[in-house]
Amino acid sequence: MSVKSKLSQLFSGHVETAEHHVEAELRTHYYKTTKDRMMKELNRIFNENERFEVVAQSAERGEITVNVHGKKLYYLVVSVIMVRPFRTAVDFTVTAKRGMDFGFGRKIMASLYESLARSFEYIGTGEN
Repeated sequence: MSVKSKLSQLFSGHVETAEHHVEAELRTHYYKTTKDRMMKELNRIFNENERFEVVAQSAERGEITVNVHGKKLYYLVVSVIMVRPFRTAVDFTVTAKRGMDFGFGRKIMASLYESLARSFEYIGTGEN
């Protein structure tokens, strides 16, 4: 990835994970669990940290929408999909409410992925 691309991402107000993202750390993460257990764990993480405020969620669609409070307000959307029994994908989208993100969205995602890996067996990134 070029220096220009990295700088533009740093100053962007939006970052998201994806199945085939060019950056390995921003690829969809898979865990050995069910969608319901993953949703329950994500809710636990959000409820135990005062920086997170769950705004909406849909267990049917596997989505949780969260406001992340800090120096700025961030809008986080979590998508949870069980692709097959005990193989669940988790993706994040983080958007700064105003202005640039300065890499904070990446830090939010990395921290959440680390928390999930402590609770569930991490299978890998991207569909193999």
